[in-house]
Amino acid sequence: MKPLQLIKNFAKKLIKKLTNSSSSSSINPSDLERIDDLSSIGSRTVLLVRHRPTNQLYALKIIYGFNEEIAREIEILRTTDNPFIIRCIGIFHSRDDIRILLEYMDKGHIGRIGRVPESTLANITYQILQGLAYLHGQKIIHRDLKPENILINGQNEVKISDFGLSRFLTGEIRICSSVVGTIKYMSPERLEKEPYDGYASDIWSFGISILECHLGRFPVGVYDNYSDCIMHGTFSGESPANTSEKFKSFIKCCLKIEPSERWTAQQLLNHPFITERDGGGNAQPFNDRNPQAASSSSSIHRHP
Repeated sequence: MKPLQLIKNFAKKLIKKLTNSSSSSSINPSDLERIDDLSSIGSRTVLLVRHRPTNQLYALKIIYGFNEEIAREIEILRTTDNPFIIRCIGIFHSRDDIRILLEYMDKGHIGRIGRVPESTLANITYQILQGLAYLHGQKIIHRDLKPENILINGQNEVKISDFGLSRFLTGEIRICSSVVGTIKYMSPERLEKEPYDGYASDIWSFGISILECHLGRFPVGVYDNYSDCIMHGTFSGESPANTSEKFKSFIKCCLKIEPSERWTAQQLLNHPFITERDGGGNAQPFNDRNPQAASSSSSIHRHP
């Protein structure tokens, strides 16, 4: 048997094991009624479906084919349990496809909102950071954070979604080498195809996404080459002059060129842009340097 076929067979067995061992809901797939097509990219289609007995709406992701990437996504969805991570309701598999039933976020992704004022953005950012801090605490790196993979619903609840490119890290290892994801949200070290810190790379992607939401457009002009801007140091990642000092500082903490200087998700939750938001906590002392580095030296409507 050819190596590729062996991999496919292994992935299929792994997927079957994961779906069988998952806490698949009591929902019967035959009770799901197709309402609308939400998105279709490559071998993945997402439908809006209604559960007839309860009238509840869900998003049904259909993935055609079997591979290790799909198995990894299923494992992450099966094991995560956090209000800021998209919730998996059930997983069903057949000979030809995998079907993942997810909670439906009726406002779609945050990239569709348009330009977001700071007061609103602070609350959105807080929720994303809560989800990201949870993932990193579980040793999961997302590797494709971008506005399209951050969903919002009518209650203004924000959740991280789409774990097709995510992976688990082992032990204390945080260095990755595979370059996957969306290029314009990649950190400088990933663009240079160097081994990279998975957690710090997620923070860069998060920071770019938050800045994009505030501007209402991608931070680099449509005629600029993002990777060239990064490589030649012409992309500063700075926010516009009319934004608050707190927001400017927050973005700088995310978009440090040196990965070790970027704040972690947990540290960013203690930044005044977050703690002083409407409904936030008390302000805490801060500067634009990584707090860990400072202490050692002194003693961010369509389902994807």
